Amino acid sequence: RTGMLRRPLWLAGALAAGIVVCAQHQQLMPHAKATERFSGLPPELQPQQFAPAAPYPVWDTDWDHQTPTAAKLAKLAGLSGTSASAEEYRHAIHQLYAEPGPGHKTSSEVDKLLNKYGDDLDKLLRKALCVKRGSTRHLILIRHGQYEDGRSSDEEQVLTPLGRHQAELTGARVREMLRDALAAPDRGSKHVRIHSSTMTRAKETADIVAAQLPDGAYTRLPPNPLLVEGSPPVHNIPVPLYGARAVHTSLMEVGFRSLVKRLPLASAPMTAENAETPRHEYDIIVCHANVIRFFTMRALQLPPEAWFRV
Repeated sequence: RTGMLRRPLWLAGALAAGIVVCAQHQQLMPHAKATERFSGLPPELQPQQFAPAAPYPVWDTDWDHQTPTAAKLAKLAGLSGTSASAEEYRHAIHQLYAEPGPGHKTSSEVDKLLNKYGDDLDKLLRKALCVKRGSTRHLILIRHGQYEDGRSSDEEQVLTPLGRHQAELTGARVREMLRDALAAPDRGSKHVRIHSSTMTRAKETADIVAAQLPDGAYTRLPPNPLLVEGSPPVHNIPVPLYGARAVHTSLMEVGFRSLVKRLPLASAPMTAENAETPRHEYDIIVCHANVIRFFTMRALQLPPEAWFRV
């Protein structure tokens, strides 16, 4: 449960659109020539090719560097440390599953789990903590509405009437999607957050989306420069869009790491008072097409060099 990120429902449609774009690029440049061009990146630009921690299709379970250590898990479970006895581990696991709320198990059900996991008590403790103390994080990525593309400065690139209407419809849809979270007393403002880039069209879109939500039901965060439009920190396949010149080397990657990550496990046990409180948090991120492309590839642990196919 901890750190679950909901894959966007629009992904299939976006990928379908990306196939068309990719096909168009392949028509423009033969495969052999494109391969030669991509492989011919000068040495100073080759480090920009992303190197995954685990080669595809292996899944990197610590993809966001948020996986708690064994010592941290032991502390959360109330153990003296990783040197605690097997009996202490079993007792802690029983205590966790006895907490009220989702994931509650009877003593006999926990005994069955203990028999199933045998000596692998670290793994079962991690599972119990994730089930009982974890939260689910939802990321909603929104591209800004249509804007005045022909203007020279960012300040002049405001939303068109159609773009404002798009933002209003998007805000209404977000309000419907998060109806329960926005209505929960004393929760929405802490657990529903709105982010935007610092660019005018994104800030304006975020303002209009926010206006569709109930007052006091969300937190509006300051515009984030890590979400601005630009070139992802990788060259695109099959044709390097920018040839042999440098692309942004870290901006979007830092933005991804700061926002796309699992939530920490709760340190306090579940009680009868908070057992029924939904353990979900929502981040509404209003940004740009290239940012969404890059974030999508990184979140799915696919080669981000293929960002332009999305």
